[in-house]
Amino acid sequence: MTTRYFPHLPIAYTLLYALLPRAIFVPCMTLWTIGFGVFEFIRIRRPEVNARCVNAWRDFYMPTELLSPSRFFWAAFGCWLTIAVFNGSKIVLMALGLLAFGKEAALWGGKKWGHTPWPKNPKKTVEGSVCFILVCMAWGLFAVRLRWPVAFLGACAGAWIEAERWQWPPAVVLPLLGGLVLSVLNLFLGR
Repeated sequence: MTTRYFPHLPIAYTLLYALLPRAIFVPCMTLWTIGFGVFEFIRIRRPEVNARCVNAWRDFYMPTELLSPSRFFWAAFGCWLTIAVFNGSKIVLMALGLLAFGKEAALWGGKKWGHTPWPKNPKKTVEGSVCFILVCMAWGLFAVRLRWPVAFLGACAGAWIEAERWQWPPAVVLPLLGGLVLSVLNLFLGR
């Protein structure tokens, strides 16, 4: 279940990365992620702070996040880690777009048209993955300006990554593995 507030953070991170110079954005994102991590650590370790935060922001926190870091922290950490690991701005923008736009497209498309579940992860649907591919390919072609084979294959790889089950939160795995696949694709097909 996704609250209506979650998609705005990865979208904000993606757009700020696109609009601000890297020399300004990376230190700001680093401070934001560290601050968010400290806040989450205090929230989890101190029951009175946790109770106050959860009561004040009950629309934000899911029941599974009462004693673990929230998906908001994982989104900030995943975006920051992707930006830190991959230096090419096109690769980073596409990898962040997988999380910001593709994941939400898969969620909405799967809820609206989803009838065919994936065998390994029945919570995800083939129709949601098709929506993921279409939205991410459009993002890669028109906003990031990748060559079409890189945008298409990167979107397909991102849809596969999003549909699989992982030990780590999807907000970390999706942009990191997506960036890795996109780097390899861009190396061979992007020139």
